[in-house]
Formats: sequence, structure tokens, C-alpha cells
Amino acid sequence: MTKGHEDQVISWLEKNRGKIILPHIGVLNKIERIGKSNSNLKKADVLLNDVAVSLKDVQGSFLYNKASRSDLLNVLNSSDINWFDQQVKNIHLHNQKRNVKWQEGLKKERFERLLRMLVMDMNLKTGISKHPAVYLLTHPKQIENILDICVYDFDEFFKIFAENWITFAFKRHWPGQNDKSESSRAKRIMKDPDCAPWVLEGISGDGPKAWADDAPPENERKTCFTCSIEIKSPVKKWETLRQFRLSLLNSGFFGVESSRLEKVTHEVLKNFNGNLVHSQEDKNWTKVLEIANQVLSDSL
Repeated sequence: MTKGHEDQVISWLEKNRGKIILPHIGVLNKIERIGKSNSNLKKADVLLNDVAVSLKDVQGSFLYNKASRSDLLNVLNSSDINWFDQQVKNIHLHNQKRNVKWQEGLKKERFERLLRMLVMDMNLKTGISKHPAVYLLTHPKQIENILDICVYDFDEFFKIFAENWITFAFKRHWPGQNDKSESSRAKRIMKDPDCAPWVLEGISGDGPKAWADDAPPENERKTCFTCSIEIKSPVKKWETLRQFRLSLLNSGFFGVESSRLEKVTHEVLKNFNGNLVHSQEDKNWTKVLEIANQVLSDSL
């Protein structure tokens, strides 16, 4: 699910029905929405040519949002949970950043199984979804070009995005904050004995935007935590990434599927210390083309 952008993405696909070819899907001829927009009960958001596809905003969103400690107890072992508990303490007591690399706590194979389950198959509270996903369609917040999107199976998605784009994100919630939904969430966490290690005394971070009139006194306030899985593009401006892909195509890479362009993007970022050389006028563009040719050669 791509909260807030699902309708926009599907509308763009509908406008381009019969005009575009997508990896794994082919010529896009049929589009059918699945369930209510932004529903947590589904994993797939849309049927493309009768195949269930989940929409993922890779410009910045949550692959899985707000799992409680008791949720994770159902899918992780005690040593895993101990690591999560320690991250919560470090964030609350020692000002550790809320985003933590999954590599610091889980082995690759274990994280891959966890992510596959949560992204493709199930919700931790409601169980196996009636609408599991077969493929993932990645997109920015606003689609302008076919180069903005791609369709992956999970293995392809994990191989390209997991190492550098995906982290655990520990989110704070306060009982008594003015946001009633988040305050209610915090109160539910406090009532669950299995969540006790993620309920800490006092306020950390910046606190909520505002407190409700009936909020607890300052000396009685607590901070509760959930854990999300966040995906975030290393390219700050999507326009830069779009221009990079167009420059590659204009340099002779016409017809190369976007999944391979994604691999080229990562290798260029790595080679230029996180800077995406995106213009054909740049003095380093020849090196970019060398990297692109090597990646494409390795893919054949």
C-alpha cells in the first residue's frame, strides 16, 4: 500500500492503458482496483492484467507501518526482540537516531524472510491477507514519465533496494497528545504487557506537536514506541533521478528496462560517493556510460 498516493498512481496507469509495457506484466491492458484505498487489510493494491500488484513509493514511505512489540513477538525470536528493545532504549535515553540499519540486528536471510512476509503476504494484526501481492510496482510521489515506475518480483526488489534504501524506523507515540488517533495507539500499547519494554518514562525527541487538554501532568508523561520498515531514496530530488534516466536513454540505452536502470543508478552513486552525475554535459558522463555498459553486460 502507498498511503496517500494509491489513487494518483492508479489514475496514471489508467490514463496510459494500452500505451505502456511493464516488466512481468507486458502491455498494460487491464486495471482493476483492489478494496478500499490505503487499507491495511490488503497487500496488493491493484490488479494489472489480472495480476496482484502492490504499490510502493520509493521516494519515501513505509513498507510496513507501526508494528508493536507484541506484533513482532509473533514472528521474531527472543534474541531478535532483545535487539529491538535495546534500540528503543538507545533512542529514548541516548538520542540515537530513530532510523536503524536492519543489518545491525538481523542477518540478511532473516530480514529477507521477514520483509517478504510483511510486504507481500500478511498484516501482523489481521494475519494472511485475502489480497497477497505477486509483484511490487515502485514509483515516486508524482509520476510524470514511464521511467518513474518499474515492476519487480520480491527477489529483484530486495536485491536492488534492501542494502541501502531500507531501514527500521522506530516511531514515538504519546498518551495524551492532541492527535487522538496516536494518543489512542499509545494507550493501547501501555495496556499490552508484551509492549512494556517499549513504554518509557518521560518525553524524548521533540514530543508531540500539541498536547490535549486532558493530557497527563508533565511529570507523569510517557513515550511509547512502534517499529516501522521505511524505504527512502538516496537521491534527494526525484527530478535528478528522472533526468539521469533520460540522459542514459538519450545516450543510446533506449529500450533498457527500468530495473536495469535502477542497478546502474546504484553503481553510479557508489562510484561518485553518493553523487548522481545526471547530465550528458557533465565531464564525468563518459565514466557514467562505462559503468552503465558494465552493469548491462553483467546482466546479460
